[in-house]
Amino acid sequence: MTKIRMGLLAGAALMAAALPAAASTTITFDERTSASGVDTGDFESAGFLFTHAFNQGVGFRSWGTEGEFAPNNADPDGATLFDNVGGRYANAFAAIGGGAFALFSIDLADIYNGQAGGLPLTTIFTATKAGGGTVTQSFTFDQTPGLKTFAFNTDFQNVVSVSWGGDLNSNGTSPYGVQLDNIVVGEAVTGGVPEPATWALMILGFGAAGAALRRRSSPAPQL
Repeated sequence: MTKIRMGLLAGAALMAAALPAAASTTITFDERTSASGVDTGDFESAGFLFTHAFNQGVGFRSWGTEGEFAPNNADPDGATLFDNVGGRYANAFAAIGGGAFALFSIDLADIYNGQAGGLPLTTIFTATKAGGGTVTQSFTFDQTPGLKTFAFNTDFQNVVSVSWGGDLNSNGTSPYGVQLDNIVVGEAVTGGVPEPATWALMILGFGAAGAALRRRSSPAPQL
């Protein structure tokens, strides 16, 4: 019985080790709060380099909390980032100095924070994986005021760069683009993370093993 218990404890420890680390960093762009409406080229934020293929010093712009552009800002307490050239060029970000990272979630809003109305928007994210190859995920959202949070799938948890674009209306036409904020990144996850169905099977297995232990420890009935 002791050996069985030790085996169960070892199995639980192995499963815990397979889970991703909880530590993460959120890229908020809040250092750009007072730079509302100011054009910029490539820049760094929270240990990541944001690059724009237009490369003329005007590729990106931020909405902040001050000045005439403040109503465009979907983050009332900070700043957001958007493509100032209408999504016609590639945008990308990667860790400064290289290295793999995990991308967990992002907040999106239309460029004018719902003031212009319009059709739902679709933004496409493409990541280069650490081991080679690419993965793609798209998010569609309506043009109502405020940021909307979207979660990336586990394919984005071991990547070396992420690009975005394809800011298209639902009818296939191109609007001005989207605001980005609160990009949650962390250390690359290289181990397999159990799917919900796998977790359910493991929990059932623990329950069955526990029941077996209880049966083994029950005293035999006296005749």
